[in-house]
Amino acid sequence: MTPQPTAWEPFLPAAVEIGRTLCREAIWDAAGRVCNWMGRSPNEIKQVGGPVTPTSAALGPDLYGGSLGVAWFLAQLGAATGDPDFRRTALAATARSLRQIDRSPHAAGSPVSYFAGLVGTAFALDRIAALTGEAALCEQVEGLLARVAAGVTAPHVLDVIGGNAGAIPALLALSRDGQRPAAREVAEQLGEELLQTAIRQGQVWTWEAEKAAGPAIGTVPLTGFAHGNAGLGLSLFEMYAATGRRDYLDGGRGAFAYEDGLFDAGAGNWPDLRQFEPGKTPTRQFTVAWCHGAPGIALARMRAAILAPESADAYHAAARTALATTRAALDNMLTLPRHDVTLCHGAGGLSEVILTGGQWLGDAALAEAARAAGRSLIDKYAASGSWPSGMATAGPNPSLMLGTAGIGMHFLRVHAPDAVSPLLIVTG
Repeated sequence: MTPQPTAWEPFLPAAVEIGRTLCREAIWDAAGRVCNWMGRSPNEIKQVGGPVTPTSAALGPDLYGGSLGVAWFLAQLGAATGDPDFRRTALAATARSLRQIDRSPHAAGSPVSYFAGLVGTAFALDRIAALTGEAALCEQVEGLLARVAAGVTAPHVLDVIGGNAGAIPALLALSRDGQRPAAREVAEQLGEELLQTAIRQGQVWTWEAEKAAGPAIGTVPLTGFAHGNAGLGLSLFEMYAATGRRDYLDGGRGAFAYEDGLFDAGAGNWPDLRQFEPGKTPTRQFTVAWCHGAPGIALARMRAAILAPESADAYHAAARTALATTRAALDNMLTLPRHDVTLCHGAGGLSEVILTGGQWLGDAALAEAARAAGRSLIDKYAASGSWPSGMATAGPNPSLMLGTAGIGMHFLRVHAPDAVSPLLIVTG
């Protein structure tokens, strides 16, 4: 158990204020049954280095940047506070997401995507049902899983954001204790696909970069959690823990071995190998975010230490190095006059990784560092309610991974870390 702060803390009130703002800004249909939000769009920037055009759009239905992610936060907030307005708005946003997916099947992205597809919709629906007591939602999870099973052979990437590596932990969680055998079957299909597509060079495992993460990413296999070997390897450790199969264990270790060979001790980090200029060898650059670099790699190593305890010492050592880099980056970010606060590549994500490190490593100093960061963020932004988003212009966005719903969810985690599951990694 993580020690809970005894003094009054501002985290729950900050989350409540974010929730109230989201409820006020929700756009409802005439019947008052479904709602959605407007927010700054990822289309503000079309290409790396290109012009930035302030652009707003209605949220999609997905978990990463859509109405479903906002619904999950509001459902969690409603459970924490008992406020019926949060529950009502959460259920209306959930209904809107499901309606959009039914009307426009392609709106949900790849069926096997956790963050942008049907796997994530099923997982979030299961969580929202538990938080709101709306049992009818559980019945819809089965239908979504049937659609996932039917679409598993459609073209898809392999990484955490859009493919197998993100789907496997969620599907295994949905099939815990023998429930939903269809989810377990799809997880096994996706795990087999990772084994079959791996490029094995001795004890090192990689995957073709564009097959893993999509076109225009480059030709060099990536490191990191969202698109690289940390996330791919961790999904194989999850399959090992679920099945006991040695080939999954070998794959997880091999994926991490590729990253280990690229670690830069001077930077305390692993290089971001995306090729932003096609045809050119990527420069040796380092990112410090959940999606790329030390923070996501810390999560992967800490979780792998739980799933494969015989390697715990080595993975904990790597995680502590990655957490030190993450903490230094967060401390630096907090000195800036204005900065991204969100989960994917902002201060909220860095703080969330440090908080999770405090929990999983039993490190009170890390837990307190996350609380200190949260207080700093609240002092800087709560009074104005102007939380900088993860969009190119940092303009207002209500979503989970790139906006205020995720910031609010992180504050709920800091307030009661044992009552709210980790946000940036699926653990069951």
